Amino acid sequence: MKPFVTKIKKNKYEKISKEYLILGYKESEKVDLGNYYQVTFTCALNNEELSKCLKEYKLYKKQEIPSIVPLFIFVPIVFILLSIFLICFLKDKNNFDLYFFSLLLPALMIFVVVSIYSIYRMYKINNFINKGEAIQKEILNNAKKR
Repeated sequence: MKPFVTKIKKNKYEKISKEYLILGYKESEKVDLGNYYQVTFTCALNNEELSKCLKEYKLYKKQEIPSIVPLFIFVPIVFILLSIFLICFLKDKNNFDLYFFSLLLPALMIFVVVSIYSIYRMYKINNFINKGEAIQKEILNNAKKR
């Protein structure tokens, strides 16, 4: 196959090079460009081997832990909406419906979504601790043997 060239940040180089290795690409050249590496990858696998590599890559990606960033974004939003609701409700008790539908209901819905996401994230962390790391190492070793 034809080689392709890509720029990779230095701090993400190791992760991305592992992913390309799992996908069946070999690194043929690496040039240092300051904060980036210019890397040339080549692939010489047939279609059957590429489909096997793709299955392994999907399994590899399933073992990753989801980001915690959404929790840092949406949890403060819930507390802000709840605080505004309480302040407005205590100031004007006659407009409960308005405050409920505009502040409390969105806060409760976001809270439910954040709770489900955090439970999913904890499940993925537990899965990674129990067997995910071993699966990723096995897939990476298989890719290095190719």
